[in-house]
Amino acid sequence: TYQCIYLTMTDVAQVAEELARVIELTMDPCLPQSQRLEVYTACDRFKETSPLCVQCGLYLARQQNASDSVRRFGLQLLEHCVKDRWNQISQQEKIFIKVGYKSLFPCRNP
Repeated sequence: TYQCIYLTMTDVAQVAEELARVIELTMDPCLPQSQRLEVYTACDRFKETSPLCVQCGLYLARQQNASDSVRRFGLQLLEHCVKDRWNQISQQEKIFIKVGYKSLFPCRNP
């Protein structure tokens, strides 16, 4: 089962920033197709295996100054955890996802 790993925000930010850099590489038209495929494979591997998937996903999705591709990848990480890992993650991590997701889309009273 997946366990929630508690690291400092600096640790999560460093991993997330590296992910953002890698995602930006996929958008580079000069990147050879073979390298682009390696980047996609690495991103998929991170999504499937990293215990930091939720934390990094939320971090990337919250970055207002990041590209749409980077923020979308953050949301995809969260979606993957909810769809594919929900039954394996801890209750604490489920609460973290719920609270974090709500913070991305605050309610607006009319």
